[in-house]
Amino acid sequence: MIARYNFDCSLRLILFDAIEIIEVALRVKIINHLSQAKDSGLWYLDESLFEKMEYYEDFLLDFKYEFERSTEPFAKEYIAHTNWDSESMEGDNPDAWMILEVATFGTLSKMYKNLKSQLPQRATIANEFELYSAKELSSWLEAISVLRNIIAHHSRLWNRSLSKQPMNIKGHHDKWLKTPFTDNQKKKPYGVITAMLYLCNAVYPENQIKAKILSLLDMARDWHLPSCPDLYKGDEGTGAIDTKA
Repeated sequence: MIARYNFDCSLRLILFDAIEIIEVALRVKIINHLSQAKDSGLWYLDESLFEKMEYYEDFLLDFKYEFERSTEPFAKEYIAHTNWDSESMEGDNPDAWMILEVATFGTLSKMYKNLKSQLPQRATIANEFELYSAKELSSWLEAISVLRNIIAHHSRLWNRSLSKQPMNIKGHHDKWLKTPFTDNQKKKPYGVITAMLYLCNAVYPENQIKAKILSLLDMARDWHLPSCPDLYKGDEGTGAIDTKA
């Protein structure tokens, strides 16, 4: 039991590093592409860029809530010296580089998903993660967001069924699975971890996430933990973790 707990804790720490790589890249790409395209740091206030107004209003207020509770000096300085209103979009609002800097992964994921499908910047961001479809990237980000919340609350991850599942992709730039995800792979951590490895390789090829996972799995074999080979090989022996995915 103790060995299983230690394995799960170590796995969560490795995956949190992977999420950091993806989160920073996503934040930078959203800020840069939309700010340059609209020639304004306040583009996020433009409702014409987004699909569903109810979601748009929700994540804008989430942005403001997260900005107000931030301990970052630049956030505190901005709030103290401007006409700041945390409960509406009235008053002064900071540029995207400030307010998105303190936004959570979940809020960033919701914003990306709600960008209008015809926006070229939405597709560009997906392409820079080496995916051909913004819908596929959005699906993966949602699944990663659920995983992140599990990790942040120090909950058990290993062999858990997840409420959000990464979709199979139709095209990719880099190496990927020999066969699509099975239903079981998608609902277990295997699917989202494989997706995370792919995204990390796309934005930071020098990362050591896969090597750390493989090292942990080797130690897990010595601990004789059940189910560990499932992550290593996958249900159908596709070897996703054991490839460049």
